[in-house]
Amino acid sequence: MTTQHLNPRPSLLAALLVEQGAYTAEQIGIHPVEGVPGPALREVQEVNHDRKTGDVNIRARSKSEERLALEQGLPAQNPMHGMAEVFEREMTLFRIAVIQHQRTHLLGLSPLQAAFFEETGLWEADQQNILAFFLPYRAQIKGDWALTAKCLQAALGQEVMLTDSASIMRNTKGARAGNCILNAASKAGGIIASQKPCVRISVGPVDMALLPQFAPGGRQRRFLEEALLPQLLPEEWEWMLEITVKPEYRTLKVAEAGRPAYVGINSRIA
Repeated sequence: MTTQHLNPRPSLLAALLVEQGAYTAEQIGIHPVEGVPGPALREVQEVNHDRKTGDVNIRARSKSEERLALEQGLPAQNPMHGMAEVFEREMTLFRIAVIQHQRTHLLGLSPLQAAFFEETGLWEADQQNILAFFLPYRAQIKGDWALTAKCLQAALGQEVMLTDSASIMRNTKGARAGNCILNAASKAGGIIASQKPCVRISVGPVDMALLPQFAPGGRQRRFLEEALLPQLLPEEWEWMLEITVKPEYRTLKVAEAGRPAYVGINSRIA
């Protein structure tokens, strides 16, 4: 394992390894090495996996000058060395337990958080957790298009862009009257502009393998339109949704094995 491009806290790194099932807490050791104690640009210096025992050792720059001087002054067989190993083992278990407790109970991270919001009850477990993460912050999110786009992007795992849009045009029912003026008792239909403000939401480019999820009735499409947008957009706002695909899929192509020929994004030739 390399930490060349990462700078996690040693205890957080250990807790993540346990959460992912890579190791148990008992298999992880956090050991101080020489260097400036406390948080630094490179607190985690090295992560080594012991193939024989299956353990992992995280070496962190946290050894104090006092401990270094004490170790250098002690004989190799001094019992203090053994006590230090026991202390490090117990501290590792304690630090992992603390981080796991924080990640379980802090707002936005608890798997139990969805239970406090009735709005999440109709969705699958992963979608419940996503929705419950954003619900406490919806007051701060609403109306900020840049922030809303980032939240939707994190929730869907796709690029999202929000821009102001003209009002939606709707075809109302009734007899068509063209430009004629009718009295108040007459009912007329036609195309009229909605009186509500509107935002255009562009999602993608979406990979073709995931496109059915964003088609009308698809899993992600329903989650976006029935759960996320009503909660994160200001009240009374309408939206126009645009799902884009990668450029190589935007034209009609001959069908291949495992991929039908698509005309646009919602029509296909079987």
